[in-house]
This record gives sequence, C-alpha cells and structure tokens, in this order.
Amino acid sequence: MRRLTVVCLWMTMLLALACRCIVLSRAVAGGRLCTTERSREYQDLAKDIATGWGRGRTLLYFHGLEYPPGYPVLLASVRLLSERVGLEGRGLEVALWIQVLVDVHVVLLVYWLCQVCGGPRVGLAGALFYAVDPFAVSAACTLLPHTLSVALLTGSVCLLVRHLTGGGAGALLLSSAALGSGCYLLPAGLVVAPALASPLAVVRAPYRLARGLTFLLLTGLILSPWVVRNRCVEGFTGFSSSWGDALYYGLCPSVLHHGKGILEAEGRELLVRRERNKIREIREESNLFPRHRAMSFFEALSESDPPSRSVVRRAWRSETAGIGWRQGEALRIIRDHPWATVTACAGRCLSLCESPAGDLLCLTGYGQAENAPGSVWPFHAALAAHDPGAASEAGATAMVVLADTILVAQYVGIVLALVHFGQKLILPRWLAVGAAVAAGLVVLAVFNGSDARILLGPVVCAVAGGGWGLRFR
Repeated sequence: MRRLTVVCLWMTMLLALACRCIVLSRAVAGGRLCTTERSREYQDLAKDIATGWGRGRTLLYFHGLEYPPGYPVLLASVRLLSERVGLEGRGLEVALWIQVLVDVHVVLLVYWLCQVCGGPRVGLAGALFYAVDPFAVSAACTLLPHTLSVALLTGSVCLLVRHLTGGGAGALLLSSAALGSGCYLLPAGLVVAPALASPLAVVRAPYRLARGLTFLLLTGLILSPWVVRNRCVEGFTGFSSSWGDALYYGLCPSVLHHGKGILEAEGRELLVRRERNKIREIREESNLFPRHRAMSFFEALSESDPPSRSVVRRAWRSETAGIGWRQGEALRIIRDHPWATVTACAGRCLSLCESPAGDLLCLTGYGQAENAPGSVWPFHAALAAHDPGAASEAGATAMVVLADTILVAQYVGIVLALVHFGQKLILPRWLAVGAAVAAGLVVLAVFNGSDARILLGPVVCAVAGGGWGLRFR
C-alpha cells in the first residue's frame, strides 16, 4: 500500500471518529442516550440481566422471540465491568463509545471491500462515504444493536469476497461465523444468509454447490441453539418473531392500503383489534386465568396475587400461539393480495432515499425528530427540521443540508457505478456485493425506515465509492 494511500486512509478514519465523537458528546451532555422506545427496552433488559434477571414483566419479556440475547447481554456485561472500574451509572455511555470505536473500524472493512473490487482509489472513496454517512453516524450514537450487527455483516461480506478471490476454506468458515453472530444481535441478518450463499453456487469453481450448502449449514448450526431454546422454553419454532411482526404491523397495512384502499393507519388499527380478539380467544380457551379473563397476560402477572410459576409458563405458551397466528395471518394477507404486495414493497424501498436528519437533530439537541419528517426529496426536511426553542435555526438547517448533500453524492455515485458496470465491475468478487444489495432491498421492503437502511449502509457506500472512483480514475 502506497504511503499516500495510508495517510488518506488514516485521515478518513480520524474524520469518521470526529463526526461520531461530536454527535455522541452532544447526546451525552444533553442526556439523550435513549431516544427511542426500543433503546429504553434494551436498557431495561440489560439492567435486569445485570441485577440477577430481575422480576416481573421485564424478565418474561426477555423471551428471545422479538429481541435475541446478544445486545442485552452485551449491555449488561458492559454495565457490570463499568461498575468494577469505578464508572458506576455510566455503563450506557461506555457501551456507546464502544459502538463508536467499532463503527470507525468498519471504515477499514469498507475500504478493503472496495479496494479488492476496484483498486485503492475506489477503496478511499467508499471509506470516505461511510466515514460521513449520516445513517452510520446516528446509528453509532444510538443505543441499538445496528452498528455492531453492521460490523459483523460487513465482515462476513469481506470474508466471502476473500474466499471468492482464493482465500481458502478458512475465509468461508469465518464468514458464516460472523453472519450467524450478527443474527444474535439483530435478526434482520437472517435474510442475508441465502443471498450470500448464491455467489458460491454461481461462480465457476470446484464444488461450488457444496460450498454454498456448507455456508448455509454452518450458519444454521450457529443459530440452532437459540432455535432449540425458543422451542423448548417458549413453544415457538424459529429464531425470532421480528420478521412476522414486521410483516403484520408494517407491510400488511401498506398491502391493505394498495389492495383495498384502506388508509394505512386504519389498516393497522384493524389488524391490532383482530390480533387482540384472537389473543383473547386463546387465553379464554386455555382457562388459566379465570379471575383475569378481561386482562392481558402481563396485567394479570402484575396483580398482588400472581399465579404460580407453572401456570405462568403455560400461559406464556398461549401468548406464543398468538405470535404464530399473527405470522400466519400476515402471510395470508400477502398471498391474497400479490400485486398490492409488490406495489407496497416497491414504495417502501424508497425509504433508502429518506433523510436521517431527524435522528441527528434529536441526538445533537438542534431539534426534535418529529420536526424533520422523512422525505425522499433531498433538502425537503431542511424547511421543517429546526426547533427555535432548542438551538439556532441556522445550525439545524446546516446539519440537514449537509446530511442530504452527502446522501445526494451517494446516489450519484450509485448511478455512476451502474454506468461503469459493464466496463470494470463484472467480476466474480462483485457477486457478493450484489447479493448483499439484494438482501438489503428485501430488508428495506419488510422493515422500512432508517433502521433497514443502516444495514445496507456499507454496501451503499461501497457501490457509491466504486462509481466515483471509476469516474475519476
């Protein structure tokens, strides 16, 4: 590696560290560490684990169906270690600083991925894009598992590219291990496994089909302990219920909107009422809470005279049956409205273009997230993002304009990459990147919003860097 390239790479990493330190420092100073409901739930779970698993609702809520154990256990471990070294009460801050350091090293992974596929110039362009990516900056400073999951998923893609370029069987094994470990942090990575296995079966090489099956088998072996645990403890067959929940609460209202003309808000309320009625039927059939039939499961547990542990376990299985019904109902709605599903998925994929200005404003104290509505049009949020009561309007508007300018540069780079695709990007190693893009689009279609865009961030920056690097080569 040339000395100038090394210097530029170090400067890019320092830029990434500076951007994240500025945002996180303002968030810590303003006490904005848990800005979302999910962040607060992760905080409660980690607190209960660190203090002996706690009692009551939060203990039973940590059932592995919605939240895998990776991130809560990690937060609890950081909390305990922080108390041992004299940082009592600052475990969340330490965890966020760890996320920042991990995300800075993702810049190296993006550089390596782009450099292998297109050379040092493409590598530096991709690393620069990720260093200042607004989605990555806001995710690294938020108490959510996305940053750590992105690091593992990006490492898995890099190792797979290494295997495709003659890295041997060790790279394949490590790639599947990184992918499986990432799913324990965020189950959205489940869709990446079959997508990344496809290049192994397509590229001309000895035992190509066997390599693809080996990759899937190893990933499945890593996930199998939690699947077995969910089956034995919760009576639920699967790794996580998050996919079914995203389909039922997120995609199905959009399908009903395009298929039956129902407003998404009304469709979501209809589905929630239908679910509540079904859960009530399951609870009444189980006859476990004759005194609390009108109450929900957790409301019954909060009574002064809660049921015995055996009754609690059987009752929780009735709640698990409701989760299975919700997933089946979501698939039925999608099957009954195929064209509406395609339209809804295409529309939700436009969330790739939404501005993350709201998250950045909320973290830095320049405004509130609800004052920066998501829009696929660049700079649209700049007109409504500022909050005069929180900080200067000029600072809020400048942040929104800067974030949207970076996003526009990424979109232009993706277009340039497509233009040059026939010239230099048709290489076997780019099949892994293409598979990751396809998997990311599926995640975007199901989950929608900036959360799914974060998972696709390194690949987006890699493709954008490839476009700009090849344009000015």
